[in-house]
Formats: sequence, structure tokens, C-alpha cells
Amino acid sequence: MNFSFLVLHVSLFMRAIIAGRGGHPLTMRNFLLGSWEALGHVGQALIELWPVKPPSAPAFIQVQTNGHKHMHDLTAEVARIVNESGVRSGVAHISNVGSTAAIGTIEFEPGLQEDLPNMLDKLFPPSRDYGHEHAWHDGNGHSHLQATMLGPSLTVPIKDRKLVLGTWQQIFHLECDIKSRRRTVAITVMGDS
Repeated sequence: MNFSFLVLHVSLFMRAIIAGRGGHPLTMRNFLLGSWEALGHVGQALIELWPVKPPSAPAFIQVQTNGHKHMHDLTAEVARIVNESGVRSGVAHISNVGSTAAIGTIEFEPGLQEDLPNMLDKLFPPSRDYGHEHAWHDGNGHSHLQATMLGPSLTVPIKDRKLVLGTWQQIFHLECDIKSRRRTVAITVMGDS
């Protein structure tokens, strides 16, 4: 398919959408989900010109925690998922499902596994004085704030089917809640095959 043919198809496709007749519906949801199929022939031409693999359905890692301050090294599991995805160059997005745990990178060694949660407890100490406590009385107001401070997700570059991380940089999951939990971590891999 040559470039002028592609331009013609895109032009006709856009006219059909604007006029509201015929064509395939192109919604922001379809676009964001990587649904090239919604574009029909135009989408197929775009795939041929730009061979980027649409995001796959997320893979999931289950993490069992022992409660507040418990850290897990996710690096090997995320690396396995990236390698099996077939993506040679792109990004891996790692996201905790829930509002009282965090994802990040650190040198995963015993000293820092102790230091990071302890520092978070100094910044946001366990207390009944949080507004969250007045609403829910569940003892984990500080857990929400700690998880929000670090963030629930992380995006890591991929090169040659491998995570681009420093020698002493590992991907961690930190439990900020006050009780043990079974956590789900979603990994979405996107990029060139």
C-alpha cells in the first residue's frame, strides 16, 4: 500500500466520521486501548507503516503481604513478562491495584527495605488524627497518604526485550496498609515487536 493510497483512505474515513454516515466509529476509548481494528483498512495500513504492537491485555502478579512495611522485589517477574511479550523496544507499565500500596524502584537490600517504610512512618505516622479516620475509623489514614506519596505505578523502558534498569535498581511493591493483603499488580507491555 503506497502513501497516497493511505492518505486517500484516511481522508475518506475522516469525512465519513464527520458526516456521521458509514465508516467505523473511532472513539477515544478505542484509540487509547489500541484498537486498530476500529480503523478498518486505514488501521491495517497504519500497522504496516508503523509496526507497533498495540498494548496487550495486562498480565497480573499476585503478591501476598505480611502487612505494613512489607516489601516485595517484582523485578524478575516483570522481566519475565516483558521477555514473553515479544516487545523489543517500548515500555512496561507496572501498577498496583488498590489505594494503600505503592510501586517504585530502589536498591532492594535489607537496609533500604527498612529505611524506606520507616521514613514514610516519620512523614505520615500511624495516628487516629487523620480526616480519613474520622470518616472510616479503620486505622489506615497514614497508609493512604504513604501510598499516594510514592504512587501506585511505574513505567520502565524496554530495550532488546529487557527492562532498562540500573545495576542496583529493582522494582518493588510496598504494602502501606496495616494488615496483610493479597495484592494484584498489573503489567502492561507496549512497543515495537
